[in-house]
Amino acid sequence: MPENSKTQIMTNRMAPAARPESQYFNRYGSDWESALKDFCKREVYIDATGNTYKKALTQYFKWLDKTGVSFDAANDDRILDFRKHLFDKRGCASTTISLYISAIRSFYQWAEDKHLCENVARGIHARCDKERVKMHLTKEQTKALLDYFESTSLRDFAMVNLMLRCGLRTIEVSRADVEDMKPSGGQQVLYIQGKGHRDKKRIVVLRDAALEPIRRYLESRGEVAAKDPLFVCEGKGSKGRRLSARRIQTVCKEGLRAIGLDSHEYSPHSLRHTAGVRIINNGGTVADVQDVLGHSSIDTSRIYLKSAQTEIRLSNPAERFLDDID
Repeated sequence: MPENSKTQIMTNRMAPAARPESQYFNRYGSDWESALKDFCKREVYIDATGNTYKKALTQYFKWLDKTGVSFDAANDDRILDFRKHLFDKRGCASTTISLYISAIRSFYQWAEDKHLCENVARGIHARCDKERVKMHLTKEQTKALLDYFESTSLRDFAMVNLMLRCGLRTIEVSRADVEDMKPSGGQQVLYIQGKGHRDKKRIVVLRDAALEPIRRYLESRGEVAAKDPLFVCEGKGSKGRRLSARRIQTVCKEGLRAIGLDSHEYSPHSLRHTAGVRIINNGGTVADVQDVLGHSSIDTSRIYLKSAQTEIRLSNPAERFLDDID
């Protein structure tokens, strides 16, 4: 083979492959609804988490429309602006903002994998500069809330009492069935289907204080089948149907308002937060919090340690030693 031919072959082997001007080809254009539909179909569980992601992303895309930006043209600053909008304009709690950002991150990761656009949400966190502190209930507030429900509804008392004593999310309460309450190892337990899960492997132990109100509530319903929902609707048109997570949230919020806790800082999630803080205050460890609340990461459980320390600091301030400074 002539020398110049060999040289040409070697040059061709060493030359970088030709690349298109851009590796992204957005076949959806500005039709975010079709992109969202495909994302949900392929990437998200068809359950409460999937539906929540869909709602969150719909709000995000509509907000982008109002600002005149398509989803593939948005950058990280635009996402940060949306996060600020959720906090400042809509008054969303940190847990809600976290869910929105999680949905946006998942969508843009999918979009990048499909070569639609760059993942501009990588590295975006839910925290706002002036993020609200998660509020838990004091012992007095907890008693006031339980007293309120005990005087108004057998079902709501059993339900809210369970959330406070076992740290359940509203979706976990909604998914619970009668048959999920079972004896195990000498204890009565409740099997939980957690957020984003399809199975019921996690358990919480039902101590008497949590179990007895549920038993009284079930007795009041009369004949109850094992596969029936643990908590059901009581209205004429929906009697016997599973109580939705949204309705449970409404019940909790109504109770909080009734005892004077009517602000964004207090939400149904405050009941779960209260359970975590009480575990720490009563001598439990961060690992105990993780066991009860079912956190996948112990770092999440450490949030409750900080809240417990703050409560102790406020209930017994060191500034008392300065009262007689003059």
